[in-house]
Amino acid sequence: MAVFATVPDTVTITTCLGRDRSSGAPFSKREIQALHNNERTLSALAEKNWQDFQPGDSRPQPPAPLGDRLREALRRQHDIRLSPRQAEVALFILRGHSSLSIGLHLDVSPQTVKVFRRQLYAKCGISSQAELFALLMPLFARLTDET
Repeated sequence: MAVFATVPDTVTITTCLGRDRSSGAPFSKREIQALHNNERTLSALAEKNWQDFQPGDSRPQPPAPLGDRLREALRRQHDIRLSPRQAEVALFILRGHSSLSIGLHLDVSPQTVKVFRRQLYAKCGISSQAELFALLMPLFARLTDET
C-alpha cells in the first residue's frame, strides 16, 4: 500500500506501508479498507510533516578550498579578513615556501609576494613569520583535519 503527498507542487512524497515477507500474511480486506478510508488523512499528515521540504542535491558536498576555509576561520575567530591571494600566500608560507618559491607557484614576482606578505602581516597584527605560524597553525591543523 502507498500513500502519496505532494510537497511543494513539484515533489511527491510516497509513504509505503507493508509487511515483510517473514510475516507470511498479506493485508486483510478490512485492513485495506481502513487504509483507503484514511488515505486523505494520511496524505494530509505527510504533507504537513514535509511542508518545508526543499528539493536539492543530497549528495555530500566536497569541502571548500583550504584557502577559503582558512579565510572564514580567521574571520570568525579573530575578525581578520584576508583576500583570497593573501590566504593563498599564508598557506604557502605555512608549508615552508620562500617568497621566490611562492612567486613561481603564483606566477608573480618575489617583490609582489613580499607586498602580499606585508599586507598579510598588517591585517593579522603581526610582524614576523613566527607570529604568523603561532596564529595560523592551530587553525590550519583543524582545517586540514576537515578534508
